[in-house]
Amino acid sequence: MPVLPLGGSFSGTIANGQDLYFRINVPAGRDVQITADFAASPAAEFVSRFASLPDRTTFDQSAPDPFGLHRQILLATPQAGSYYILLHGREGSAAGQPFTIQADFVQLQL
Repeated sequence: MPVLPLGGSFSGTIANGQDLYFRINVPAGRDVQITADFAASPAAEFVSRFASLPDRTTFDQSAPDPFGLHRQILLATPQAGSYYILLHGREGSAAGQPFTIQADFVQLQL
């Protein structure tokens, strides 16, 4: 399972019915934004779970707007530890469409 480093990104392709998992190691207390950009719609279900692998029915958070090309999950005041991300390919991905996923700390804004 690829580790998605904070401040880093991963690009690949996803196909209909394919499951891709990522792990993000998060320190306590700093909000983290996980963003996925897709080339087609609906490309993938996008869910996260703390300390365990998510599946399509068991997860802590999901990205809203399943038809959006730019989707986000915010880990607000997270616990320290591993968060797992599942991208499950949907019909918009067909035999394979490109995507990019990234994770970074939310910047403090005044």
